[in-house]
Amino acid sequence: MSANTRSLSALSEAGLTPTNIKFIMPNRTLLSRLDELPIIENASLPGPRIPVTKSKSDLKVIRVIEIPGYSR
Repeated sequence: MSANTRSLSALSEAGLTPTNIKFIMPNRTLLSRLDELPIIENASLPGPRIPVTKSKSDLKVIRVIEIPGYSR
């Protein structure tokens, strides 16, 4: 699971995978994000696809980034 989907998305679009991984203990706020409804139809959280939106307030999906090598 990634707490930093912006960096993971950028690496994925470049065809790269993370090389500097920091393991964290998720706090209550981060864990509560798993209860959010996905904005991609038929998606799960966490999942292998990251939606790109204009902003946090405009959730219109511009494109979807696929995470290579994702396994659950």
